[in-house]
This record gives sequence, C-alpha cells and structure tokens, in this order.
Amino acid sequence: MNDNSKKIVQAILNSITNIKSYGLKSGKRVYVDYNNERKVQNRKEKKEKRQQFYYTKGNNFSTTNNEIPKDFENKIICGDSQNILSQLPDNCIDIVVTSPPYNFGLDYASTSDDNHWENYFKKLFSIFSECVRVLKYGGRIIINIQPLFSDYIPTHHIISNFFIQKKMIWKGEILWEKIITTVSILRGEAGKAHPILT
Repeated sequence: MNDNSKKIVQAILNSITNIKSYGLKSGKRVYVDYNNERKVQNRKEKKEKRQQFYYTKGNNFSTTNNEIPKDFENKIICGDSQNILSQLPDNCIDIVVTSPPYNFGLDYASTSDDNHWENYFKKLFSIFSECVRVLKYGGRIIINIQPLFSDYIPTHHIISNFFIQKKMIWKGEILWEKIITTVSILRGEAGKAHPILT
C-alpha cells in the first residue's frame, strides 16, 4: 500500500472513529459512544402499547384469495389499466408493480402528461383503488414515482397517504437520487445519472 492509500485509509478510519451519537439523560443531551448506544428495553411490549399499524384497524379486507382467470395468466396485457383491472376478481393478484406517468409534461404518444394535479391524482387513485381490490390478502403494491420539485408536489407522500387511508400497511420507502455530477459532465456523460439509494 503506498503512502497516499495509507492516508486515505487513515482518513476513513478517523471519520468512523469520530462518529458520535447523542441521547437524553436527565433532560440533558449527552454523548453516547457509538458501540454503547442505548437500546430499547422491552421492545415487544412497547410496540404493542404504541399500537403498530393502528391506521389499519377496522379494515374489511377478505382473507379469502381467488385464482386469477386463465385468460390473464402468464401474459403481458396492453391496455387501459383501469379497464383491465375491472375485469379481474377480488383478491387474485400477488403483487402489483407499477410506475405511473409522473405528470412532468413528457411527450407520450397516447396520453397527456401535463394534467392538473387534482385530475392526475383522481385518475391515479381510481386505478390504485382497483389495485387494492384485486390484491390478495398479504400481497404487496410497489410504486415507482418521483416528486415534481418545481411544482412543490410530494407525489410519493400523497400516494403513501392514499394507501394508508385505504388501511394498507405502509412497509417502506426507497429514495433513489439520480445525481448528475460535475465529473460526469466533464467526462461527456451529461445525460447519465448516477443513482444512489438512500
């Protein structure tokens, strides 16, 4: 290992060593060693007390799952998603993976991508309601969406809230930052984003 590599490794080790964590003790904020950070005691009891998934109480989801009709099995079906979904019985789909139009104003051949936000969400939520209806008990819905920062529309939060209102369990969110760096521009890769999952 050359001297430059040793300096880089040492800088990384110093950064890790300097990671600090803080907690409250007797109303004062105190440093807690990274490896000795306080742990939650009686986690299970506290989880029950907090009422995990409280927003799903009173749901009327059927636990009886149905088979998907043979006409739809193992096929790629092109068409209006709301129309296709309406032809399916309740509780017949294991997983829904979708990336709806972002409503950024992109040019699509068959649809408008610059709708008034209220109309956009009304259409989107009518389709998502069908997704909830056809989803099997214990199934998953995965949505790839991006907020439009220039319009101050937190699309991902609005969609998450929709599913919470439908009494679905919110499992998580993955943020995928597509960063175009100065280095990529200098390399002539201006159109290429470098995704970072956070």
